[in-house]
Amino acid sequence: MGVKINWDKFLEEYTKSGGDKNSTLKKLGISHKEFNYQYHTDKTFGMECDKIENMRNKTIEDELWDYIKDEFENHIQNGLSPKDSQKITGFDPLVYSTRLSGSDPMFKKYNSPDFWDKYKVLYDPQSTDPDERLDYEIHYREKLLKLKQGRFDRNQIKRDKRKQKVREIKLKLQSSLPPETLEEKIDWEIEKIIKRTNKKIKDLQDRIFKNKIVGDERVKSQEKLQKEKVKGIKKREDQRKELFDKKLDDRKKRRDLTDKLRKERIKEREDKLLQDFIDRMERRKNLVKQKIDSKKLVELVKKKVVNQTIPSHIKKQVSRTNRYGTQFYDVDNRVVFSYCSGCDEYKGRDHFHKQGKKVSTYCIPCTRKRMGLDPEGGRRGMFYKGVKRFKVNKNGNEVERRCSSCKSFKPSNDFRYKFQSSYTCKDCYSRLPNNHLTRMGEFNSTGEQIRWYDNRTFEVTHKKCNQCDKKKERGEFTMVTKSFDGISGKCKPCSKDYRKFLKWKNNKYVPYVKGLKGNNNSIPSF
Repeated sequence: MGVKINWDKFLEEYTKSGGDKNSTLKKLGISHKEFNYQYHTDKTFGMECDKIENMRNKTIEDELWDYIKDEFENHIQNGLSPKDSQKITGFDPLVYSTRLSGSDPMFKKYNSPDFWDKYKVLYDPQSTDPDERLDYEIHYREKLLKLKQGRFDRNQIKRDKRKQKVREIKLKLQSSLPPETLEEKIDWEIEKIIKRTNKKIKDLQDRIFKNKIVGDERVKSQEKLQKEKVKGIKKREDQRKELFDKKLDDRKKRRDLTDKLRKERIKEREDKLLQDFIDRMERRKNLVKQKIDSKKLVELVKKKVVNQTIPSHIKKQVSRTNRYGTQFYDVDNRVVFSYCSGCDEYKGRDHFHKQGKKVSTYCIPCTRKRMGLDPEGGRRGMFYKGVKRFKVNKNGNEVERRCSSCKSFKPSNDFRYKFQSSYTCKDCYSRLPNNHLTRMGEFNSTGEQIRWYDNRTFEVTHKKCNQCDKKKERGEFTMVTKSFDGISGKCKPCSKDYRKFLKWKNNKYVPYVKGLKGNNNSIPSF
């Protein structure tokens, strides 16, 4: 917007181009933003631009109508009816006649109003400059006062109209009434109106005066606050500078240390690389001598192996060997004879698991040994550390199992006395202490022995009383069918004392104490 633009020249070229706006703007180097600003601000310029566009639209419409009319007439000459030709071309003669008469209204553009200047923001309310913010407030208040004055002027116009009507009515009444009464009424109404207007004028003046005082005070308070903020900002900046300088010093020291360490590490690495390189060169010299000797030995070994190990009917098929002499290939690059590292023997192709043209490293019996199977045949897990664990029938089902305690084979049903099968037989398990078959509940959870069993009959001979904690014989306990050993937990004398206590308890409630007999005066001795 700094360079002035000749808009008259723009209008001339705009008319010459036939209403092509974009081409004229490119020629003159004018932006769309500048054109829109001029179009909305200058009313005459906008009107002339609208006329040019309307003329362009009119010429295009005239050409279209003429083309459609010619086609419509051609179809009729060829023998079509007017309705069919109208459907094909879309030409309506009634619309065409109204357009020629000028009754069809043309498309018009309406200019935008020029009242946008009211809403322009001249100052930024959120700027850092306090003077600009003050100017914004003053400008805003002036706008409000103008609006108030406009409303007051409208109301005044309405009042003036009412007064004119009153005067007209009074003039009509003057002919009928005497003049003195009318003058008195008119004077009273005028005084009333004058008082009202004076009051409103005073109120407005007082408001304006008060607003000025308040505005001055606000300006002063804002200046003070701004000065305080500026001081606080300066202090913060000084503190930040000090901290930044400290950090820079620390960083420099750290960088110096890291540079020293890096240089030392680089030197160590270079020294190591040099030593490694020297060692490699020495090794290569030694390896070259060894390779020359080893190649001759390998060829001699291969010849001996081929002559000794390979049978005569396979020797004809062999065409080459690998570099180690462990595998022998035929013409089709297929392994015919191979070495097993497990049994340390050379065997044919049929003794190995086949993998296409290649063969596994171990033979079939060696692979079964490594998997824990019988090399001649059997199930997985039959052997453990070279010892047979169970036997199998023809169908592969388990028939006998080896006991871990007596180490003898017994039928597998003797090992299924628990909810899961075990590797100790029923006879051996029944002799173990605290087992659930013959010695159930022999020891307590703390490891203390409670019951004593007979080794032949596996019946309880002695038991410890729950109350007196004494070992007693089976006859000193009462019979109880619910318990697994058929004896109660308390001995006969302790059970008698407990019954007596229960009888006395029904009469008078006293808490029962284990092992207490006559110690408390409140509880009788039983």
